[in-house]
Amino acid sequence: MPHIELRNITKKFGDFVAVDNLSLDIKDGDFITLLGPSGCGKTTTLRQIAGLEMPTSGEILIDDKVVFSSEKAIDVAPKDRGVGFLFQNYALWPHMTVYRNIAFGLENLKWKKQDVDKRVKELLKLLKIEEFPDRYPAELSGGQQQRVAIARTLATNPRVLLMDEPLSNLDAKLRMEMRAELKRLHHETGATFVYVTHDQLEAMTLATKICLLDKGYLQQYDPPLTVYNRPANTFVADFVGNPTMNIIKFSGKRKDDHTAILSHKSMTLEYASKDVLPADLSEVTIGVRPENVLVTEHGGIKVKVDTSLPSGMETILNLKLDDVMLSCVMIGSVDYPSDSLISVLFKDESVLMFDKAGKFATSGSVKFI
Repeated sequence: MPHIELRNITKKFGDFVAVDNLSLDIKDGDFITLLGPSGCGKTTTLRQIAGLEMPTSGEILIDDKVVFSSEKAIDVAPKDRGVGFLFQNYALWPHMTVYRNIAFGLENLKWKKQDVDKRVKELLKLLKIEEFPDRYPAELSGGQQQRVAIARTLATNPRVLLMDEPLSNLDAKLRMEMRAELKRLHHETGATFVYVTHDQLEAMTLATKICLLDKGYLQQYDPPLTVYNRPANTFVADFVGNPTMNIIKFSGKRKDDHTAILSHKSMTLEYASKDVLPADLSEVTIGVRPENVLVTEHGGIKVKVDTSLPSGMETILNLKLDDVMLSCVMIGSVDYPSDSLISVLFKDESVLMFDKAGKFATSGSVKFI
């Protein structure tokens, strides 16, 4: 399986910069998700890897072979890059059966009939659609159509599988099932997957690494749990997680290299850092995941319950402290009446600090003063 490199890729549409100086190193067999809000450059990046969009500048290498270089005037055609592209709308031939849809690309490549038949049957079994070879796309469910589209894309043994929001047309239950199928497929094929999504749950559950973009800029490129637990900046912290991270601005006063008093008009904290604190504490941001806001009988700080949203497995509490709203996630079937008072504290070692520029600085524990 190939190694993919993007070196200083920039793509402009007139004066609009869709992708800005992006460099990525995608290892053999990785499952990379390109994640971010609408218009951040995800699909443009994917299309540039595929050869469907020409970068304005930079280089793209697949398996150490340059497939695009603005400086060397190289632009290898999509069909010669060894990549398969899975579209959002499946793009199946409506007048062809499932078997013929999968076989079509192989027949165009002049494969022998017996080899085509063997490969199609392998894929029908792999994608668990072996009972549907004679059906037409209109006779299939959305999930079945998606499996046919994946089988057709895998038919020619592409070195890289590129997917542009392939599950967005499916209902919630089917999306969950197809996520599991894609993860199984990645494991069984050993192929390199690059997957565009705006759904952070897909990115977290599928990826070996997440490439998080905003306005064409790379914000973070790390394994999912690193992105979740150690976000590179406040944009990443706020974007990843549902409910989103609690983010509160404080002014700080240093006690020593690892301890500071942080002040907000609604609360005062003593912050104990794992690492050396930033030099400038005049404006810092504290981030706490909702599951690390703990309801307690002793200590903590009093807050008012704004809303309580029990769902059986967990309960989401929206809590109010003067002008600050906090989200809290509790496991289990619990409920609190609106406007009731409860006490909360922040789980030890889980409170993140971001510096004045919004970049991750350290993590630590706090005590309410």
